[in-house]
Amino acid sequence: MPEFLPPDQWALYALMLKSRLFEGAITRLWNDGLISGEMHLGTGEEAIIAGIVPQLRPGDAMALDHRGSAAMLLRGVDPVLILRELLGQPDGLCGGESVAWITSIRLENLWHTTRI
Repeated sequence: MPEFLPPDQWALYALMLKSRLFEGAITRLWNDGLISGEMHLGTGEEAIIAGIVPQLRPGDAMALDHRGSAAMLLRGVDPVLILRELLGQPDGLCGGESVAWITSIRLENLWHTTRI
């Protein structure tokens, strides 16, 4: 049986807030028409990501669905690269080719594959 870290409620809250603020920024960019396509975020699901991601150890894999931006952020993916990809910029995670998460990426045991 795996040993889990005892929950530090303030640390979990900080992760939830980080996730909510990041996805809020994505929402504003999408509302302003800077991100094309549909947008599916995990607003309201922050507690799940904040509770799971810190339990992962180096080498653990994580497969994500179309609401993966917060999990990627909390797993340590550079938020600038995430945003640059969503904005269709060539220096994004997939070279700006995925636009709104039309992507299949593998970053150190993190798989995110979806079409939105």
